Amino acid sequence: MPTASEDLKIKVLQQALAAVEREPKKLSRYLEFFGDELAVPDCIDIAEVIDRAARPDLNDPVKLALHHALARWDYSTDAGWTTDTEPNTPERRKLIYRLLGLDTAQGKVLDRALPSYAAEQPVVIAAEHERWYTAEIEANGFYWKAYRQYLASVGGWKEEALLGLDASTRSVIERLSNPSREDAFQSKGLVVGYVQSGKTANFTGVVARAADAGYRLIVVLAGATELLRKQTQRRLDKEMIGREFLDKDYEGDRELDSFISHGTRPSQLGYFDWQRLTGPEYDYQSLKRGIDALEFEKASPRKPFHSPENLRSAKARLIVIKKNSVVMGKVLEDLDRVKARVRLEDIPALVIDDESDQASLNTRPADKERPAVNGSIVQLLRILPRAQYVGYTATPFANVFVDPAQPEDLFPKDFLLSLPRPPGYMGVSDFYDLDRQPPYDPKDLTSKRSCFVRPVKGDDLKIPENLTKAVDSFILTGAIKLYRVAQGIPVRGIHHTMLVHLSSRKGEHEQHVTMINQLLNRSDYRSGAALDRLEALYRSDFRPVTAARAPDLQLPSKFSAIVPHIGETLERLAEGGKRVLMVNSDEDADTPVFDEARVWKIIVGGTKLSRGYTVEGLTVSYYRRSARTADTLMQMGRWFGFRQGYADLVRLFIGTEEPLGKGKTIDLYEAFGGVCRDEEMFRGQLKQYASMDDPRILPIQIPPLVPAHLLKPTSSNKMFNAKVRHQNFRTEWVERTMLPTSATDTRTNWNSFLKMVEGTRFAPTAIDLDVGDEHLSYDIMHVDLAPERVMAFLKSYRWLGSNPNLIARELDFMSGTGDRNPEIDRWLVIAPQRRDSRSEFECDVNGQRMSAFDRGRVDGDRVGVISEPRHKVLAEYASLGKRKDADKPRIANPSAETQKLYKARQAVMLLYPIPAEVKKEFQPGFALFFPPNKIRTPLVFGVADQRHRDAATTTA
Repeated sequence: MPTASEDLKIKVLQQALAAVEREPKKLSRYLEFFGDELAVPDCIDIAEVIDRAARPDLNDPVKLALHHALARWDYSTDAGWTTDTEPNTPERRKLIYRLLGLDTAQGKVLDRALPSYAAEQPVVIAAEHERWYTAEIEANGFYWKAYRQYLASVGGWKEEALLGLDASTRSVIERLSNPSREDAFQSKGLVVGYVQSGKTANFTGVVARAADAGYRLIVVLAGATELLRKQTQRRLDKEMIGREFLDKDYEGDRELDSFISHGTRPSQLGYFDWQRLTGPEYDYQSLKRGIDALEFEKASPRKPFHSPENLRSAKARLIVIKKNSVVMGKVLEDLDRVKARVRLEDIPALVIDDESDQASLNTRPADKERPAVNGSIVQLLRILPRAQYVGYTATPFANVFVDPAQPEDLFPKDFLLSLPRPPGYMGVSDFYDLDRQPPYDPKDLTSKRSCFVRPVKGDDLKIPENLTKAVDSFILTGAIKLYRVAQGIPVRGIHHTMLVHLSSRKGEHEQHVTMINQLLNRSDYRSGAALDRLEALYRSDFRPVTAARAPDLQLPSKFSAIVPHIGETLERLAEGGKRVLMVNSDEDADTPVFDEARVWKIIVGGTKLSRGYTVEGLTVSYYRRSARTADTLMQMGRWFGFRQGYADLVRLFIGTEEPLGKGKTIDLYEAFGGVCRDEEMFRGQLKQYASMDDPRILPIQIPPLVPAHLLKPTSSNKMFNAKVRHQNFRTEWVERTMLPTSATDTRTNWNSFLKMVEGTRFAPTAIDLDVGDEHLSYDIMHVDLAPERVMAFLKSYRWLGSNPNLIARELDFMSGTGDRNPEIDRWLVIAPQRRDSRSEFECDVNGQRMSAFDRGRVDGDRVGVISEPRHKVLAEYASLGKRKDADKPRIANPSAETQKLYKARQAVMLLYPIPAEVKKEFQPGFALFFPPNKIRTPLVFGVADQRHRDAATTTA
């Protein structure tokens, strides 16, 4: 415990930093002032603050307080004191030090000890908005500050994660309407996060900021199940609302002491209180005699409720409901009952729609009746003209395709915000080698697939490598976690779970529970045979993977060090009498409440587990359920999330030959990867164009940027009016994976390719160059071609099914002239070559033998990727003389033959002949890279219907 003098030092520093919170000022002056105020002059001075900041103790309270203040100033974007300095730059830090009154030497000490953290900022596509959310409003935010402090002190959030939350929640709140503005304005936006990435934390922060700013009715649409609603209600109550407002809802809750507390009712401190109209055990109920709960009190009766004088002291109402039209109807009825006494048009309201692509959207034609939930949301927004709508989703495509021509619908007309991947998040890039090609070598531990993914085929019980190995892995990883805790290694959370997702049918879940219990009974993990099996798994799988992926979490060489913890794992699994829980919509389901007790269980379920519900401590997943749609498949990724202290232990057992009907099968791992690549492509497009000012990209122009094979019409007789008229592809890669499957189309493409290279000969060349610490050496064949030949080939190329030409924009770019000249004088076609001689992977091109490459289909249609990273490095060198991305390892020591490939104004095609469905036939797969140019405008939009230029959609 700190001494009394230590307490005083911390208090003086905290008060001094609070006094300069809005902008940095001479800190020594405030340290002296507050030291005198507390009758302890010379309590702590600048020299001691700097000295303690330089100490290695990361938990020193002085160091933490100063770090937080510096980070806040580093990030400031709306303050006059920042002059023209950019956030998180050396120039900003120099300015901060000067304003704090620090000398150069002190600044250098802080640069080393507390460097600025340049967290990735959210990507925002938005219209111009009023700059109403000032630094002063933010600084006065009572509930936002309390929530942020709670995450730091109780939630264990690191400063870098808190800074990311600062930036993203600020980006949302400042694009809502000023709650005090005279005229009612309704904004609609969409926040796109990652699956299991903390979207709830983000919208909790937005709610806290909104309430602080004056929003007094908060409605959270918390998914479509009571499970999700209760989970969301508890999170808000626990982390933001506070014990002072919870009545008796959580009496007897073993975690109640960890709920946030404000010390007293905030109204006693000059702020406002909360009134909750829902609780953990009850959804919204008609208020009847308690209808006054929706009668918003006014401190100044003669002024409208939205005036600052009234908002300042009025209670904020919180309603957390599930997306059910009956429940939502009760809210609408009660609002209708009070409208005679309350001007609803004066109530600043915020509607948060979690999982906004589920149940909320109107996907029916305009002449059909709206779905019930969508109609209820639209009606809620209609009767609350000051309501702001913010949807949250991890699968954004459905929201993008809402018909924007219907002004009352939920299209994100005002902003679309893509959250960055949060620090410590384990997601797509941790389970997929996104640029690698099969076959995969299971012994190659540089491969993420080899480390974390275990393919599953055939009968679950008859094949030991399937469910038996998965359950063994669950028991073993539980023991390893306990070993680490005993060694003082921090492991996130107290839970340890395994997810088994085999079917969406509730009737089959009981069978699966029985199956797993029988397996556990047969596998007496205290017996010699079971221990031998676990030791073999430890030595062949977990220890090598940990050594390769997390050497700082190195495991003991002897399995005997783990054995003592296996018994405790089994004891924890048996707690409560059930080792295997069934989670579905049946009333007798065993849904665990992770906030109330430690959960060490195997969880069996279906759809209820696939949407929004967070399985805490998830370490082993066993997934064999096929999904027909991309958004459903994306939501299955429960294995994504935060895995601090055990990311190396995570294992995904996933079906790779699951039946799809009519004799077809699907590789779920590759199919999921294909969907994830689509998502990353979409995010990349948003990031690329979000910073454009002239022209500014608006949400209504987003649909044309979505991958073409995902772009569905808004209805059978409509299309989006916005069209991309010109796009600059300089230094960009273009790779489409919708290769045709029909014999006719593949032959047409192959003949077009042969015509493109007719009369030429490919020259063989051995490639040698260094990329960072890696030496690349392989063979290629290459040929120079005129742009006209390549254009003719690309124009004639046939894509999968009824898809249009997927590179129409690229063709338009390539044919540009004048100020849109792409500056392409020649094309270099590079065909990488195998060094093994396999006849089935060779084809004939104008009498020359050329290597072919197998590219498997990921979902029955698309191939995964076509090009390979080592070949893309060469293509970029041939066009740029260096790598495209300056932050990646540089190219060095190219051989003389390699150097000859580089030419200015040269575009590159990587060519991969791919075996077709018909034996001994091939089709051309390719990736394109374009050289630099002087085109000034990266993107130009137009409209399909010139007669109605402002229309969102037009008749097809």
